[in-house]
Amino acid sequence: MLSRLAIVFAITALAGCDTGHNPSNPGGGGGGGGGGADAAVSHDDGGADAGAGTLNGVICLVLDPRTPLACPSQDGSGATLDLSGLTVAEVDGATTTTGADGSFSLATNNSDSALLVVSGSDVRDTAIRVNVGAGSYTLPVFDATTWDTLDSTLAIAEPATYGSAAVYITDSGVPATGAEVVQPAGANYAPFYDGSAGPYDWSLNGLTGSYGAAMLFSIPPPFDGHTTFTVIGSGGAPLLTGLAVDVLAATTTVVFVSL
Repeated sequence: MLSRLAIVFAITALAGCDTGHNPSNPGGGGGGGGGGADAAVSHDDGGADAGAGTLNGVICLVLDPRTPLACPSQDGSGATLDLSGLTVAEVDGATTTTGADGSFSLATNNSDSALLVVSGSDVRDTAIRVNVGAGSYTLPVFDATTWDTLDSTLAIAEPATYGSAAVYITDSGVPATGAEVVQPAGANYAPFYDGSAGPYDWSLNGLTGSYGAAMLFSIPPPFDGHTTFTVIGSGGAPLLTGLAVDVLAATTTVVFVSL
């Protein structure tokens, strides 16, 4: 339980998208202070060894925005999910498509981190940065109906050139309750925080609940492709600074932060 924690977003400026920003592995140290944090997803070393230059993984369809890694095998009607034909693309890199189980294999020229965007007719365009290495990746991707319902329930109107971020914060491996995310400069909405009454129970101007989740809508895309943020503890001292988060138009970026 966090006494009070703030994550402060700041828009960086100018230049082209720099894919050299490589956050540490979750819990493996961060950009400063005493905590570790990550904007990227690490591979599971127990998965298939992809070898250098290849990303192997599977799509995890998000039907409850509070639990991005629940990975249901069925939709709301009980039908088995078919995740075939989704496009997995590295920004400024290669593209591939998924099999029926959501699996994919993608070549990459990056050796540190890669920004992936998953798209398709039945999903919300979802971006996530991964740390490149051998193994398997699980990429959470928002179901389109789920995302549209969330937008309509919360009365969100997002310009086509703006993006969103879904932030999931853990402390010692469990969801961090009592965390605050400061509204990014230029964003049209204050952050929404997870509630306990169902997938679409999100509240403005509060703190993270039992899921440690915050939704940030309608963020203007920064000129260099990154939004950075700082974690501030109850005493006002920064626990972590300069963690880069990629913001893309009409896309939700999934961000995992471990403290």
